[in-house]
Amino acid sequence: MPAPGVTGPFDIRHGDMHLENVLFSDINLRDPEHTLSPLSKLIDFGQAMQQTLFPPPIPPEDTPQSQANIYAVGEVIHDLATLLGLTSPLGENATIPTPAGAPGATTVIVTRAGLAALGAAPITDDLRDLIIRCMAQNPADRPSLRDLAIICGDRVYNTTEQDYRGLLPGRLLPGGGWVYETDQAVLGALKEIVLDADYTDEYQRLAFGRRGSAAAALGSVSGGSSPLLGSGGAPRRPASAGP
Repeated sequence: MPAPGVTGPFDIRHGDMHLENVLFSDINLRDPEHTLSPLSKLIDFGQAMQQTLFPPPIPPEDTPQSQANIYAVGEVIHDLATLLGLTSPLGENATIPTPAGAPGATTVIVTRAGLAALGAAPITDDLRDLIIRCMAQNPADRPSLRDLAIICGDRVYNTTEQDYRGLLPGRLLPGGGWVYETDQAVLGALKEIVLDADYTDEYQRLAFGRRGSAAAALGSVSGGSSPLLGSGGAPRRPASAGP
């Protein structure tokens, strides 16, 4: 991402972002950044659109195209978190902490996220609120790309499983939901959702030969189905109606 005030490639809207258009490679046990998170690639720009960036004072990461992409990313994470494609196309009122507000301050926004599904998902309140914001009906209620990168980067680099003890209720497993944040659980979830996901014939041909080594490497880690996920892999969603 360019430095603040420097124009970057934020004028492209993908237009067809969903789980079947996100490809993942193997994990790389020798690369610290990709031992738990494989490289990913967004494909199929057949419905992409380009719009000239607006002049200042609009930051380049806050263009309408960038905000549409943020909505789509939120929808993808929503589906992975809930394992359901159940959103709220007409919108629902959601109460969330006021971004950059005083401690305890809340605000109400209209979101297209499926609040019932998110409420049942074994994720932190911070992640749930972030998904709700990304899928806000009003683009002004969504985080900017820069804010999103800062929030996610902080969680990746500055938190461990110990930070989640006591934060997550044990909805699916005894002992507390923090167990989902262990390396063992993350690898099991990666294997279940991504590397062992069900494929259509077309996508099996596209992915042929790309998943074997990672699946083998993870086979001994999870020992089969992840208790977090059950069976069936990630949901598939048709092209998003989006914002």
